[in-house]
Amino acid sequence: MRAALRGRVMSRYHDGAFAGGLGMRVAFVSVAVCAVALLAPWRAGAADLPAGPISAPQTAAAYMPPAPTRHLECYAGVIGEGVDSHPTFYNVPSSGVDQDSFADGGRGGVLGGCDLVFASHTFLGMDTSAAYGRVRGSQLGFQYNTPFEWDTRVRVGYMLDEQWSVYAAGGAEDSYRTTTSPTGVINNGTDWGGVVAVGWEWQFAQNWRMRGEYEFVWPGLSGISFPGSTSAQWAPSENLIRLAIMRTFSF
Repeated sequence: MRAALRGRVMSRYHDGAFAGGLGMRVAFVSVAVCAVALLAPWRAGAADLPAGPISAPQTAAAYMPPAPTRHLECYAGVIGEGVDSHPTFYNVPSSGVDQDSFADGGRGGVLGGCDLVFASHTFLGMDTSAAYGRVRGSQLGFQYNTPFEWDTRVRVGYMLDEQWSVYAAGGAEDSYRTTTSPTGVINNGTDWGGVVAVGWEWQFAQNWRMRGEYEFVWPGLSGISFPGSTSAQWAPSENLIRLAIMRTFSF
């Protein structure tokens, strides 16, 4: 009887152990399946990420226009000038005596030049002009005229905006002069001198520019024939107001 009872107990023990072991295996398999199911989307998303550390999202760089560069502007046009001249006569009417005189008139002509314009709105250039007319006066019966003048100058300026600019200029000039002494002796010739000027320019239309300018001319001394003086000379300095209209060409 005891043997039969022990047999039943052992049989129940083995059945319970088997059932318990089977339950544990089923539970383990279920946990594994759930873990795989949960990790699969995470691993798939991780595979889509780039290698290396995750950085902040990048934004497109702002567009920067190219910096302006220097360019060349040339021009050609016509000029008109009013002249107020104050000639100085040396050793007239006799040695050691100097006298100032007056003359006025006007001339017209042509001019041309080029400017190198920089990104800073400054410009550096050269121009040349030639004008013909008459600037007449007299002193003690002495007649004089400066009908022709040519100059070449260096210009430095600044562009105030798209239309307006200011500048200063300086260079060399050559004048043709005629003189007639009280006795009828005629002297003609050219003499070198210098000029300085300040002015403004206005771009009033596309490829068209207007210029206004004040220029001072100091010429070299010229020998003249004057009765009673063997060393007579004169120097007809000039104050000029100039206006010009020019056609521009950009390169």
